[in-house]
Amino acid sequence: NKLAIQVHGGAGYTRDYVVEQLYRDARANMIYEGTNGIQSLDLLGRKVPAHNGKAVRVLARNIAADVARARKERRGAALADITDAVDAALGHYVRATTALLGSLSTKDDGAPDLDRYLANSHDYLQLTGHLVVGWVWLKQSIIAADALASDESTLSPLDDAFYRGKLHTARYFCTRDLATTETLANLCASLDDVNPAMRNE
Repeated sequence: NKLAIQVHGGAGYTRDYVVEQLYRDARANMIYEGTNGIQSLDLLGRKVPAHNGKAVRVLARNIAADVARARKERRGAALADITDAVDAALGHYVRATTALLGSLSTKDDGAPDLDRYLANSHDYLQLTGHLVVGWVWLKQSIIAADALASDESTLSPLDDAFYRGKLHTARYFCTRDLATTETLANLCASLDDVNPAMRNE
């Protein structure tokens, strides 16, 4: 990401460093299937309400199962901070999704107020993306904690450093990025209509 470039200073933007190519490739991935705005409208406008929100329920159930798995036995204390962060983010996600889906029948005439519903779709996309990445880090952390806690472990110094690095990076993500899910969820759940309420003239 951009931080990987910035650690090299101005030289990070030159072809002397491979992060320049990686960052350009990553940016291109956001464009190939349409802009983030289009993707967010598709996510909230079609995928979330489809089949009465079945995909959302399946996602939430799977994340909750891994949260419960992370709390078990020896790994529980080792992963408490990561697990708590993902669990909290899941709660924020469910709260925001429930509020948004509930708003689909709030117009006086009974028709869905789609402008208001989709007004903060980009923030919802960010919320969902952060939650899913946090979930992936939790799954990796479970594997790392199990490897480090195993009594029969014969980890090499490199493997030991690898697994500890996984846990450290997961903690970094949960502390810095996953913490933003509360703010994003609050905005989505507020059904803020500043954008659609703007007058054309």
